[in-house]
Amino acid sequence: MVGEAPGRVEEVRGYAFCGPAGRLQRHAAQDAAIRAGVHPTIYYTNTVLCRPPNNRDPLEEEAMACWINVSQIIAMVQPELIITIGKIPAKYIGSKVPTQRLVHPSYILRCGGVGSRAYETFVRQMADMFRGLK
Repeated sequence: MVGEAPGRVEEVRGYAFCGPAGRLQRHAAQDAAIRAGVHPTIYYTNTVLCRPPNNRDPLEEEAMACWINVSQIIAMVQPELIITIGKIPAKYIGSKVPTQRLVHPSYILRCGGVGSRAYETFVRQMADMFRGLK
């Protein structure tokens, strides 16, 4: 799964998807895997590997500067599927690997989080993606 950029918590802790939205993403992925009846191995990274100032969207030149690292991660992981999280990675991830997009989990948090209708839709979409995996 490829997100946009590290948030404040990710920047401090040094790994992707560990802040509030990331924790929701990981929880939803577990729920989706159970619904799909699969046990996918999920690797989390971001389009840019450093937090942009004032939590703004990454600039194109920042994404391009990080692309060599992100492409090396993708080559190392060899995913069956890349799930882009939010609008930013979908713009930059061009791959020979199938790619699908989900909304950013911060949207799900704004809609009420776990248990909300948005969360259920999010999990259902992810479960459908997981069902297509080997």
